Amino acid sequence: MTANAFYPEELAARGKGDPWYTPGWDLARELSLQEGTSVQDEAALTAPLPRQDMARIICNVLTAKGLPLPRSGGASFADEADIAPDCRAAVAAAADLGILNGKGENTFAPLDAVTRAQ
Repeated sequence: MTANAFYPEELAARGKGDPWYTPGWDLARELSLQEGTSVQDEAALTAPLPRQDMARIICNVLTAKGLPLPRSGGASFADEADIAPDCRAAVAAAADLGILNGKGENTFAPLDAVTRAQ
């Protein structure tokens, strides 16, 4: 989904793959979009994606696109201690940008699976 949303031309140039996700997965790895997440191999592509990993992927895309990330770190959540230390800046940046929000009662629920609706 990430490659399709942010790199449609690059993805289209690769053509179809077998299995279907191969072009997007290869592109994501070339751009290091999965760095710092639990998505390190093909088997992880079918596993639920933790919300903190989605924040990291979002920041990896923005960085790969040469876009600045907020430096304020202003967003904080009551369950911040539950966010992996190396994902805290990404969660704060995604929240500061209004891309990801908390789940109520000022919690982020970093290990909950991100849903399509979110």
